[in-house]
Amino acid sequence: MNYITYDGSYAGLMTILYDIFQYKIESPIIQSRTIKDVGLYENINVITCESKAAKTLNYLKLFLSIGELELIRNIFLSEEQLAEQLIISVLQKTIKNKSSILKDFSNSNVLKIHKINKSVNREKHRMKAFIRFKKVDSDLFYAECEPDFDVLPLIIKHFSRRYANQKWIIFDSKRKYGIFYDLTQVQFIQLEKNSSNIINSQRSGEHDYEQLWSTYFERTNIKSRKNTKLFIQHVPKRYWKHLTELK
Repeated sequence: MNYITYDGSYAGLMTILYDIFQYKIESPIIQSRTIKDVGLYENINVITCESKAAKTLNYLKLFLSIGELELIRNIFLSEEQLAEQLIISVLQKTIKNKSSILKDFSNSNVLKIHKINKSVNREKHRMKAFIRFKKVDSDLFYAECEPDFDVLPLIIKHFSRRYANQKWIIFDSKRKYGIFYDLTQVQFIQLEKNSSNIINSQRSGEHDYEQLWSTYFERTNIKSRKNTKLFIQHVPKRYWKHLTELK
């Protein structure tokens, strides 16, 4: 049994898969270095190699569709404890069989993967629906969220298309990183300590923007059919503090 540690990146995980086949590593147990409990086994520390990761992904494209590759990425972003192990397991079998096993629902790992993917997709769609921007500067909008899964990479396309004519930041306060759109591209950012509080304290124009959102919310809902109680019942409580219409 081999205990493999890595830096916790997706490129790192693909590097591990490359090395497993390159060095014929048997029965690997994958563990991110961010988790301190590395067990009693001898460790193999895999250094992330972008070229190895790229080769692995290109090779997987021979057997997996774009949708299946996205599914694998979703599982990684789920941060579930066994996610890495599940990914390596199904990809090892896929490569050995030279065909995808992701439709083999007799395989318990495949079933777990689809169950996790369903949860990640649900959270992704909730973020699309429940992200609320505040105007924090003359040309910058800011939104904060705390998704259950690491779904910011999965909502970039949606928000960069929907709000293509404004600069914005979506900050994941649970994982302490964000995505910033500067009118041309989206980049990942790390905010300095207390930066999010500073942004929140820059209230210039925020009240007007929140009022605008509330007005929009009022006008897009038929008052005679408005049912705030029902709305709240369908919105998980953990999202409430970031929803402008519930303030």
